[in-house]
Amino acid sequence: MVSAVLMICDEIEEAWYQSHRILVMKQGELTHSFLPDSSTQQQIAEVVNG
Repeated sequence: MVSAVLMICDEIEEAWYQSHRILVMKQGELTHSFLPDSSTQQQIAEVVNG
């Protein structure tokens, strides 16, 4: 059985600590996928704010 929870937040730190995977969407399109274990909050922020 596979389960998922969709969490929408505007704080990168919260998403980074609470998630197994972070997906970034822009204009309804999935643009990036991050694993918190192998990425930094700075890398995610650069994509989100870039």
